Amino acid sequence: IVMLNHFKTIGSPLQSVKKYPTLEDQNSRYLNNGWTRCQSGSAFDTYVGLVTREGLQRIVQLEQFDEWEEFHLKCVHYTLTIASQGDLEDWALLRLNIPVVDYTEKRKCIDWNLVEVKDANIYSHVAVGHYNDNVLLITGGFSSYGKETHGRSRNVFCVKEVVGENDKKFTFEKVDNAINFEAMHSTLTEISSSEDETTYIMYGGRVSPKQYVNACPIVVNVSRSYLVTLECNMDTCGAQPRYRHSAVALKQRGVAIVFIFGGRAHSQQGILVFNDLWKVILPEDEDKAEMCNIEDCSMWPCERFSHSAESVDVDSEYSDMYISGGLDKFFTPLSDLWKFSSRTEKWSRIAVEGMLPRYGHTSHVLGNKLIMVGGVNTYDELQPGVGVIDLTTNVCVEFKLPDLSPEKPIVLINHTSTLYRDKGIIRTFGGGGNFFSFGTFFNNFSVEIPLHQF
Repeated sequence: IVMLNHFKTIGSPLQSVKKYPTLEDQNSRYLNNGWTRCQSGSAFDTYVGLVTREGLQRIVQLEQFDEWEEFHLKCVHYTLTIASQGDLEDWALLRLNIPVVDYTEKRKCIDWNLVEVKDANIYSHVAVGHYNDNVLLITGGFSSYGKETHGRSRNVFCVKEVVGENDKKFTFEKVDNAINFEAMHSTLTEISSSEDETTYIMYGGRVSPKQYVNACPIVVNVSRSYLVTLECNMDTCGAQPRYRHSAVALKQRGVAIVFIFGGRAHSQQGILVFNDLWKVILPEDEDKAEMCNIEDCSMWPCERFSHSAESVDVDSEYSDMYISGGLDKFFTPLSDLWKFSSRTEKWSRIAVEGMLPRYGHTSHVLGNKLIMVGGVNTYDELQPGVGVIDLTTNVCVEFKLPDLSPEKPIVLINHTSTLYRDKGIIRTFGGGGNFFSFGTFFNNFSVEIPLHQF
């Protein structure tokens, strides 16, 4: 939708997109006009088909790069069609191994509601509920606020819901504090809450693909009046600095502990992708956090980044963590699901039927269901919308997103989402990216997804 509007604005409208929306339509377009052979593929499949795996690895290591979602979305929205006859009928390019996706199940379309967001736009941020989710605190990311030009955000925002007679809107209010939260792809995880303040662990993130921040976990205290303070900062930690990792709080012997998994970094040799697991412990009445590595020689997930992690309490003493999707070390989107037990500190793989590959998504556990929201893969006609995994049958039902309005374009990448059990919805905030064809794009709407449809 954004690309259609962009080319229309510059006086070069894309006339054939609606007339020939699929690769099969593009092939029929030429075969029905007398061409004897035709092959169509997305720009991504063509690129992968022409370049060796070694060549692909060399290319991604050439420069500092961290715009994977935008790159893959661009490549699956552009196609290459080659029609030939006569001497060129057996041209080598027509023998490219374009993969056929074996996914025959017809996807239902979800229902959603779009709510306008005023004053600020943001992506690659973190968002946490504050005091029973009545207020949402947002930090870091890339944003525009008021009359400020867009750039990396140093601010803390308070998001509030404004309900009118006929509609509702969300406003961003800047929280006054002296702390610089400038970071993209970091994590902020709640570990405790009292009447006076809530305590979070902030970890990781970047300013640029080679410039890390928060190399050690930081303890962040936020009062009920949104006064933000830093209690302590570890002097050293064993984990390598990273971003695009996951962090969730799990109970272990009744104590909330933050578990950090995966992520990526950059070295002189190129891009590093991790699959290590760390836990951050904040001892009661002490001003220093502890960080230790969990090692297990049994089953273990592969290296990945931009995956999603979600926790669910098993009982009052222990929790499980579910890891879904991500990009592996070959930069291939994953379609697997793993469970980590805080009781045994061991991993187990869950064989899921019907799950599309995805990364850059968010996830939530509701009852016996894991709900995955948004994300990207490399399939031209099967981009992820909402995936719902039944954790008792291990079957995933995939839903597609509604057709977009040109006035309300939405991309569910680099967003955050919050589960509101009392309202029966999942609500996304932010999202967007630095797109190659038309520059920076921000979502101007929050997406509300009613849970009753799942």
